Amino acid sequence: DDARIAELLVAREPDEGPDAAVDRLLTAALEAGGADNVSVVLVRGEYRGAASIISEVDEQTRERGLSAMSPELDDTRPRV
Repeated sequence: DDARIAELLVAREPDEGPDAAVDRLLTAALEAGGADNVSVVLVRGEYRGAASIISEVDEQTRERGLSAMSPELDDTRPRV
């Protein structure tokens, strides 16, 4: 369940790397009965607010110009 997964993801030591969390998740899956084809993918993401993403896209559009856009979008303009 989600609470158990969250518990396994929390670092046990201050300098612990993501490999330790992957090992804990894998061990828990095997102990829960996953006898075959157990895979763990751990991705670290960073939240960025929509405003910063829109600003970045608009800046890239200004730098590259509208001609750099795909042909399907050649009549669109950046929107904020």
